[in-house]
Amino acid sequence: MKKIIVIITCAVAVVFTSCKKNETPQPNSGTMMSYNVEYRIENNSGNVQADYVTYQNGTYSNVHEVLNRNNESISFTGKAGINLSLSAYNSTPSAQEVIVQIFVNGRLVASGDATAPGVKAEAKAVCGQ
Repeated sequence: MKKIIVIITCAVAVVFTSCKKNETPQPNSGTMMSYNVEYRIENNSGNVQADYVTYQNGTYSNVHEVLNRNNESISFTGKAGINLSLSAYNSTPSAQEVIVQIFVNGRLVASGDATAPGVKAEAKAVCGQ
């Protein structure tokens, strides 16, 4: 009888000590996660002006560009909590559609469009949210 109790006790101890809970690793609070940010601009006129915010080396930069293409992609690495902003409009008065999109790690997080002359397509988001 003693052998059976010892064997059961050992078996229970092995079962509980060999099971391990799978936990998702949490980011180290001392470091911030990096995110791949992509701004996309699509337009039919091929002549738009764009304003956007980038974040590099811990600094925000406001950029204004004149684009002579139907599609444009701007990419950079961002950190959690940074503000993302993108707007674009036709350079000449036009009812051609302008579409702006913000992607974070390949996932669409914000978009906007405009089809009226002089109206900006705008998108804003916070990185990592």
